[in-house]
Amino acid sequence: MPSLYATLADTLRAEIVAGALPPGTQLPSEHELVQRHGVSRNTVRKALGQLVHDGLVISRQGSGYFVREHQPVIWHASRPERNVQTSVLPADAWSHCVREQGRTPEEKIRIVVGVPNARIAAALQLKPGEEVVGRLRERYVDGVLSTLADSYYPESLVRDSPIMLPYDVQPGVYAILASRGAGFTRNRDEIITRMPNREEANRLKLGPGTPIAEHLRVSFTPSNRPVRLLLSILPGDKVTIAYESFAT
Repeated sequence: MPSLYATLADTLRAEIVAGALPPGTQLPSEHELVQRHGVSRNTVRKALGQLVHDGLVISRQGSGYFVREHQPVIWHASRPERNVQTSVLPADAWSHCVREQGRTPEEKIRIVVGVPNARIAAALQLKPGEEVVGRLRERYVDGVLSTLADSYYPESLVRDSPIMLPYDVQPGVYAILASRGAGFTRNRDEIITRMPNREEANRLKLGPGTPIAEHLRVSFTPSNRPVRLLLSILPGDKVTIAYESFAT
């Protein structure tokens, strides 16, 4: 038999899912919930804590509890990665996708060069000691940090190219790689869902109970040479990943 607090949490959860408590709505006060459901204040607090942990409710100090609002941006992950509308920056496919949804994209980029960890080296099939160029990006939507998106390239491949600069790449990463005989024609994607570590939760300002998707994309040339690893951290409450496929 479920505990009193679990039963109360289930009741409130059902109201949220049914729309009786829409996103942004303030929940009844602890006192009101005690009176309405005939339970103790401790039971109410444990029930609300469970909903916070589940990611359905947020607590605002001095104001009470509110149903979490979700306005995720849709990332169309199967679209070709080509720069579009180069007169508007950033011009990459992700930024274009964000603007299509009537929202404002922004990227902050930091460049690192060095010997990668074992995971990156294995994905790019690098020899021991080979260096990579990393473009470490924070992607913002409407001024709010939405995604961490880090891409890595063999240093020998992108040396002295715009890819090594902390700016939007023109005329685009694909065009730069293609000009060096390394244009990619296919991607292999892996998506791992997990809870964030402390650093990720702090950077992305994730509330309790908010999972992330860790998206790994390795891009290959026609000769199956891996030329880029894209590693993205996508908060479950900020990003929806969409793929389009064709029936055969």
